[in-house]
Amino acid sequence: MAKKKKNARSNEERIIRVWDIEHIKDLMSRRTIYETTGCHAQELEDLWVQLPENQATASFGRNWGYYVGMDEIRRYYVTQYDQQVREELERIGKPDAEPGYGRFLFHPLSTPNVNLAEDGKTAQGTWYSIGADCYPNADGTGDCSWNCQKICADFIKEPGGWKIWHVVFSNDFMNKTGHSVSELQSIYIRGTGRDELDFGTPTIPMLAHDPSYTWCDNYPPLNGPYETFTDEISYGPEGHPNYDA
Repeated sequence: MAKKKKNARSNEERIIRVWDIEHIKDLMSRRTIYETTGCHAQELEDLWVQLPENQATASFGRNWGYYVGMDEIRRYYVTQYDQQVREELERIGKPDAEPGYGRFLFHPLSTPNVNLAEDGKTAQGTWYSIGADCYPNADGTGDCSWNCQKICADFIKEPGGWKIWHVVFSNDFMNKTGHSVSELQSIYIRGTGRDELDFGTPTIPMLAHDPSYTWCDNYPPLNGPYETFTDEISYGPEGHPNYDA
């Protein structure tokens, strides 16, 4: 009888790994819907890490840095976001508006690339998103752009199942609707982008991804097979090549 290879897995183990990957894809799809409907607080409660040790190291990143720890993420993604929405509704004279007024932010996911660690404890995923961001102007018009970005995340398996641990939105460019991509400035001018202004002051401010010339810095990198999670491959700030602890 042939010896079982050291890394060989039973059919049951393989099925569990396939199911884990499908669950992670579903987790990120649900996150997209939560974000689009403005249910940010519920998203953090339902989809993000819940164990204290994981909440302490959770992160939410964009081109301009990272919010680290669930309290900081909540400050940005819930408190600050809700305040911005209220101010926008007040400017258009709809402070008590029903759902349907205000922002429209939709970032659908495509090209999924999910790798489950060999030890089965964590996973990493990369997607690309061609989405739309629309903000209300005081005169009743909309400030609308196509939003092209890479979305990457680390996941960890808790007693309640797979949860989002670190996520980073790496925006390549935002192009005003009705305008040609050729009109974009090749070099981004800091302090001019709506996404940068809305991001506020993160826990770790840094230029995580330079949108000038779009994909020039290749951050975040495409994930691949790995044995076990380390900070060096993290989609949190520790995994960024320019991170300085």
